[in-house]
Amino acid sequence: TTTLCSKNTTITLSPVEEDAEFQYFAFANNTNGVKGSNSTVGSATTNDSVPSDAPGNLIAVTIGYTIISIGWESVDFLKLNGRLTGYIIQHNMTGGSNATAVYQPGAKQRSTIAGLRFGTRYDIHVAAVSTGGSGPFSAALMVETLRDIPNQPVLTNQTNTTAIQITINLTVTLYYPDKYCVTFTRLSVSKVTDMPTVDTTLCSDKTTITLSPVEEDAEYACYAIASNTNGDQSPRSAVRTAITKASSPSVAPGNLSLTTVGVRFINISWEAMDYLQLNGRLSGYSIRYRETGQSAFSTMFLPGKRCSASINGISFGTTYGVQVAAVSTGGEGPYTPVLRVTTGQDIPDIDMMTNRVNTTAIQTTIVRGSSDYFPHLHCVTLSRLSVSQVLDVPPVNTTICGKNTTITFHPVEEDAQFNCYGIINNTIGGSGQVFYAGFVTTEAAPPSAVPGNLSVNAIGVGVIQASWDAIDYLLLNGELKGYNIKYGIVGSAFINNVYQGGVRRRSIISGLAFGTKYKIQVAAVSTGGNGSFTAARMATTKQAIPGKPILSISVTATSVQIGLSLAITHFFLDKYCVTFTRITVSNMPDSTPISTTVCSNSTNITLSPVEEDAEYRYFGFVNNTDGMTGPVSIGSATTQSTKPSASPTRLTVSAITTTGITLTWQDLNRTDWNGAFIAFVVDCQDLTDGTFFKNISTVNTYVHVSPLKPDRKYQFWVAFRGMVGQGPSSTIVASTREVACANDTTTNLQGTFHWPLAFSGDTVIVKCPAYGNSTATFATRNCTVSPTEAKGAWSEPHTTDCAYESDITRQLQTVSSTINGTIDGEAATNVLAKVSNLTHNASALSHVDLNYTSSILGIVADSVATFSRNETEAIVSTAFETLNRILGVDKDKIDKESGRRSSMALQTLLRDSKNADLQNSGRNLAMLKSCQPGYGGENVTVRIDAEGIVNISKERDSSIGHNSIDQPHVFFRVSEEVFRRAMPSNSTFNDDGKPCSVISGYIVFTSGLFFDDDSLGSEWHLGSDVFNALIGSSEIDHLKQKVEGTYRVNTNRTAGQTAHFQCVFWDYSDNGGRWSTNGCTLIKQTEDDMVTCLCDHLTNFAILVSYRDDDIDSPLALSLVTFIGCGVSILSLGASIATILSIRNLRQKRHFQLMTGLSVSLLLLLVMFLAGMERRLPSQRLCYAAAFILHYLFLSVFAWSSSIATLLYIQLVKVYGGITPRMMKVLVILPLVLPLVGVVITASVSSLSAYTTDKTCWMNNLKSFIIAVYTPMAVALIYNFAILTAIVRALQSRGAYKMTKKGTGDKHTIRIVLLLSCLLGLTWTFSVFVVLFKSLALQYVFTVLNTFQGFFIFVFHIIRSDEARKVWSRSLSSLRVSKTSSSSLSRPVELEMESGTANTRRMLKKSNSGSSSKGLQEVQDDPSSWTFNPVFQETDPDDSALEVRVSSDAGAFTGGFLNMAFIHRNMHIPVEET
Repeated sequence: TTTLCSKNTTITLSPVEEDAEFQYFAFANNTNGVKGSNSTVGSATTNDSVPSDAPGNLIAVTIGYTIISIGWESVDFLKLNGRLTGYIIQHNMTGGSNATAVYQPGAKQRSTIAGLRFGTRYDIHVAAVSTGGSGPFSAALMVETLRDIPNQPVLTNQTNTTAIQITINLTVTLYYPDKYCVTFTRLSVSKVTDMPTVDTTLCSDKTTITLSPVEEDAEYACYAIASNTNGDQSPRSAVRTAITKASSPSVAPGNLSLTTVGVRFINISWEAMDYLQLNGRLSGYSIRYRETGQSAFSTMFLPGKRCSASINGISFGTTYGVQVAAVSTGGEGPYTPVLRVTTGQDIPDIDMMTNRVNTTAIQTTIVRGSSDYFPHLHCVTLSRLSVSQVLDVPPVNTTICGKNTTITFHPVEEDAQFNCYGIINNTIGGSGQVFYAGFVTTEAAPPSAVPGNLSVNAIGVGVIQASWDAIDYLLLNGELKGYNIKYGIVGSAFINNVYQGGVRRRSIISGLAFGTKYKIQVAAVSTGGNGSFTAARMATTKQAIPGKPILSISVTATSVQIGLSLAITHFFLDKYCVTFTRITVSNMPDSTPISTTVCSNSTNITLSPVEEDAEYRYFGFVNNTDGMTGPVSIGSATTQSTKPSASPTRLTVSAITTTGITLTWQDLNRTDWNGAFIAFVVDCQDLTDGTFFKNISTVNTYVHVSPLKPDRKYQFWVAFRGMVGQGPSSTIVASTREVACANDTTTNLQGTFHWPLAFSGDTVIVKCPAYGNSTATFATRNCTVSPTEAKGAWSEPHTTDCAYESDITRQLQTVSSTINGTIDGEAATNVLAKVSNLTHNASALSHVDLNYTSSILGIVADSVATFSRNETEAIVSTAFETLNRILGVDKDKIDKESGRRSSMALQTLLRDSKNADLQNSGRNLAMLKSCQPGYGGENVTVRIDAEGIVNISKERDSSIGHNSIDQPHVFFRVSEEVFRRAMPSNSTFNDDGKPCSVISGYIVFTSGLFFDDDSLGSEWHLGSDVFNALIGSSEIDHLKQKVEGTYRVNTNRTAGQTAHFQCVFWDYSDNGGRWSTNGCTLIKQTEDDMVTCLCDHLTNFAILVSYRDDDIDSPLALSLVTFIGCGVSILSLGASIATILSIRNLRQKRHFQLMTGLSVSLLLLLVMFLAGMERRLPSQRLCYAAAFILHYLFLSVFAWSSSIATLLYIQLVKVYGGITPRMMKVLVILPLVLPLVGVVITASVSSLSAYTTDKTCWMNNLKSFIIAVYTPMAVALIYNFAILTAIVRALQSRGAYKMTKKGTGDKHTIRIVLLLSCLLGLTWTFSVFVVLFKSLALQYVFTVLNTFQGFFIFVFHIIRSDEARKVWSRSLSSLRVSKTSSSSLSRPVELEMESGTANTRRMLKKSNSGSSSKGLQEVQDDPSSWTFNPVFQETDPDDSALEVRVSSDAGAFTGGFLNMAFIHRNMHIPVEET
C-alpha cells in the first residue's frame, strides 16, 4: 500500500509492475488539518508487453505414420511480461514455404500434430502467448514421419514354351515402393528325370517380371517380395506354380495290332512311346476308326498311359480301318498307318415257324430271330408220324433247303400228322440250332356216313336224353371231333343246333318246354367237317311237380275258407286240395281230431259247416295233370264264436261283511259257451243312491265285492263273457252289515277310560274315574263311520267333566299355561322352585307330568341369556336337581320328545348362563363349567365315588391309570384347536366378576333315559355314560386335532360271547335325535372294556355295545375264502372276456355281448373291492373316489344281470317278434347310465362323510345303504327271479320236456335254475339269510357263491361252449374238456336263441351216439332215446320254413322249444311228412 499526497488533483504512481491490479481511494484535507471522508474504492490494472523469450528445450516424437507429439519448457515468468494465455505451434515441411500455425490455449506444455504425410521431414516452432501478445518462436526442430512396410503381394502368371511372366498385384499405402523381387524355383522337367531344382531371383521396379529362356513342359514354383525406399520388405507372397508349355509328340505309337471279339467288338493294342519323343507329359491316346469305303472317322480318346482299348457297338461282318496317335500336354501327335480287321457273325436263330396246310400240301414259313448274322440257306424237315386212315404207317423224314424263308412240301397225305423242324446257315458256314415247330396235320374230307341206332327219351322236366352208335372208322375220312345234335318241336322247323365235342355217344338236352313233343337228329363231325344228319326221332318232355302254395285264411263261426296262391310253372294244373284237421273245440275239451280233404279247380276252398271257436290245422297242396302232388303248406286257424246262450245258475250270497259281499254261482254247460271262456263279469248297484260298480271280472265261480258301504242294499248281476261278447245275466239282491267300533281304552289327564263295542251312530257313556274329592261324573264318546274306510271310527272322548288323575298333573299344567313365551329371571326362579317341589317324588310322576316338566325347563332355558348372574346360578342349580331326580324314573314314563327337550334344556342353561364357575354332582347327572384362561387344551375325568355320586374334574396329567381303581368312567382330552376356534362369550363372568374369554362346560348322564334311539333294535344298546362337551358359544366341527374320549363300558356278556363297540354321538338333527358314527372313530379297546374314540366335533358322546356269539365271527377264514374266491373270479372273468373277444361267433351273439358287459363290471368290482375297500388309500379324496366307484360298479353288475334277464325273456318266453337293434342298444346303455344316476343322486343327497367309515371306503349310514344299495339290488333280484320263473314255466308249458326220459324233466328244470342263477346274480339273496340268522355256515355259503361268481360264469357259460373249447383246447393242451357229458350239471345253458321271422328254427339233440342216417320215423318209434337240451341256436331271419335238425353227436349243443312229441301231438300229421 502506498499513499501519495499532492496539492494537485492529479496524482501519479510510478513505477508499477506490468499487468498488476491496484485498488485505490482518495480523501482531502483542509488547511486546518481536518481529513475529509474517503471516496469510494476504485480498481485499475496496468498494461503488459509481449513475452521476451521463446519456450526452451523443444522435443518431438513421431507416433505412427502421420502424427508427431511435441513438448517444451515454459518461458520464465518474468520474461512473459504478463499472464500466460497459451502457445502457438507452427510446422512446415523442411524446405517448404507454407507453414501451418495452431494456437493452443492454456499452460499445457505439450501438443500433438496430426494429418501429416508419411515419410516426410517437418520443421516445428513454438511461441508463448501472454496477455501482451505473442512472443518470439523457438528455433526450428526437424522431425521425419514414419513409413509403412509393404503388404503381401499377390501373383498371377502367363507361360509359353520359352518364358514365364509373373505379374505382382500390390496395394501401395503409407510407404514409397522401391523394388519388386521374384524367385523362380524349377521343380521338374517332363522330358528329363531326376533333374535337380534351380532357384533364380529377378528384381525390378516394375510389377511385371519375366524369366526367359525356360525348359518346355517344366514346373516352376514362384514367390515375390516388395521393398520400400527405407529398405523394408513385405511378407513373402503365396507360392504359385507355373508350368511351361510343350509341343506335340513327334512320332506315332508302334506295333499296332487288332483282334475281333464277338460280332461287334475290336480289341486294339500298341507299344508305348519313347519319353523324349512325347515332347511333354503323356495325356492319353486318340483312336479313330471307320468302315472300309467311308471317308469319315469315328474318334475316341483313351486317357492315361494304358496301351490297349476296345471298340464296341460296331456292325457285325464289316471291315474296319483303325489308327492310333499319342496325345501329350503339347497336343496330338501323328497317327499310325491304317490297320484293317473284319468283325464276325452270330450263329443263326429262328424266332418262329408258321404252317399253312390243305389236303395235299404243307407250306412252312421261317421267321428269323434278331441275332447278328447274314443268312445263307433255310432248311425245313418234315417227319410224318401217322395217317388217320392208315394204321401202323412207318415214319418218313423229308428235308428241303432254299434261300427263301418259305418252303412248300407237296404232295402229302390227307389227315396226316407231321413233326416240323427248321434250321438256318449263315454266309460264313455257321449253322444255328434246330427249331421245333410242333405238330402239323393235313386237312381231311367230311364223314361219308351217319351215326346209327339213334334213340331219344324224356328224363325230366324239359330234359331229353339222346344216344346213338359210332360210325365206321374208314367212313369218318378223318379223325372224329364230335357230334352235332339238332332238335325242335314236332310240327315246326329245327331251331336249335348243339355241338358236343368228343367221342361220347349220348347227350342230354335241357331247357326244353315241359310236356312238349320234340324231334331230334344227330350228325358226326370229323377233322374233315360235318357229316350228314340221321333221320329224326321223337320224345315228349315231362312236367314238374307243383310247388308249395301260399295260403290265406278267412274264418267265420260256421266256415273256414282257404285261398291258395301258386305260380304255375313247368307243369299243367289239375286241382287244388286242402286237408282240414280239427284239433280242439273250446266247449268240447275231449273232442277227437277229425281230418277232411277238399279239392277244387278253384283257388278258394271252403270247409263248412264247422264248430264255433274250434282250432283247425290245414295243409294245402296242388296236383298236376300227371297225377303228381306238390309239397304241403301248413297253417292253423280258429273259427269265430257267438255270444254265450245262457246265464250262470245257482247264484247265491255266501258271505256278508260290513264292507263286502261274497257271491257264488255255477258255471254254464259247455254247449252254451259258444266259444272260448274269457271271464265272468259282475255288475253291482247301490239301491240306496243308485251308484253302479261295473265290469268286475273273475275267472272263478265266486267273487268278493268290496269296498261297499255298511248297512246298504245292493243288486248284483253275473254274466258269462266269451270270445265274442257277454251272455245273459243272473241277478240277486243282498245287504251289507252295520259298522261297529271295537272295544277301546284311552288314557289322559283325567284317567283311564274303557269304551265298549258300539255301532255307527251310537253315543257311549261311561263313568269318570274317581280321584281325590271330586264328584264322579260321566264321559261320552261317539261311534261314527270312517270317512276314508268303510269301518267304525271312535271320535275324541269328551272327558272335561271328569277330575284330573293327580293334583301334581293339574298344578304342572297350570304352571305350563302361565309361562308361554319369554319369562324374566325372577319368575323363572319361582317357576323352577315350584316344579322342583312338585317333582320331588319322581317315582310318583306320570309320563304326562314328565312332559310338562321338560316343556317348562325348555321355556326357561330359552330365556336364560337374559337373566342376571345371581339368578342363573339358582336357576341352573334347581334345574340340575330336578333332572337328576327325573333320570331315576322308569324308562316307559318318558318319551323321546321329553328326553330331547330335557337334555337340550340342560345344555342351554350350562352354555348361556352368566356364571363362569358352576359345578353340580348327583347320582344320575353331573356338570362342570369353568372359565378357560388361555387357549391350551385340557383333560377332564368323570369318576363315581363310593356313595355313587358322579363328579367331573379337570386333570393336569394326561395319562389314564392302568388299574381298575384309577381308571375313571370317562377320560376326555380337549385339543388346543378347540379353544382356538371357540367363540368367546361376552355374557359370562367368573367369580371375580370379570368377563370370561372362553368357557368350557361338561355334562355327564349316567342314564340313557334322555337318549332313546328306537332304530337300534335289539342288537345294539347304550353301554357307557353319555358325556357332553360345550366349548365356547357356537358349534365346533371338522376338527383337524380331534378330541379324544376314553369310556368305561358296562358289559354284561355271557360266556361264549364277544362284545363289539361303536363310537357314537347323539345327532339331534336326525328325526328328533339318534345315535350316529359320523366323524367318530374307535382307535383302541382294552381287555377290561375301556374304549377310546376320536371325534372331529363336540356334542354328546357314548359307546354302543353289541354281544355276538363267538361262532358267528370267523374273520380270518372268511377273509381267506374271500381273497381266494375274488382272485379266482378275477382270473376267470379275464379269461371269459378274452375268449369272447377272440372268437367272432361268440362276439356277434347278443347274449355274449351283454355277458361281456357283466364280466367287465364284475371284474372291476372285485379289483376295486380288494384294492380300495379297506382304508389303505393315502388321502380322504381317494377314499371317497373308491367308494363312489364301488357303488357304481355294484349297481352296474345287477343292471347288466337284469339286461341279460330281459334278453332271455324276449328270446325264450316272448319268442315271436324278436329283439330289434334299438332294443339291444337300450339293453346296453341302461346298465351304463342307471347306476351312474343312482350314484350321483346318492352323493348329492348324502354328505361326503357318509361314504367312508373308519376302516373302509364304503357307506357308514345304514339308511343310505338300504336306499342306495340294498333297494336297487332287491329290485333287480326280484325282477331276475320273475324272469327265471317265466322261462321255466314257458319251457314246461310248451312241452319242452315231454319227450325226455322219466324224471329227467325236473332235473333239467333244476339245472337251468342253478346255471342261470350265477348269471342273473340270484346268489346274492343269501345276504338276507345271513342278516336274519347270523349263521357261520350261511356266511361261508354266501361268501363262496358270490366271490366265485366269475369262476362259475367262466365254467358254465364260456368254457363249455363249442367255439371256446376249441380255442382253449388248442391253447391249453393240458385241459381236456369232455364233450359227451350232456346231462351233467356242468353242461352250459347256451342261450343262443334269437327271434327272427314268425317261424323259428327248432332243433333236437339225441342223447346217445347213433347212426347219422337214422330217419325221423326211427326217432318216433323210440322216443325214450331223446332228451331235451335247453340250448338255443340263432335263427336265420330269412328262414320262414319250419326245420327240424337231428344231430347224432351227443356232445353237440342243439335243441329248442319244438320237439317231436309237440309236433305229433299238436299237428296230428305223420312224422314222415313233418
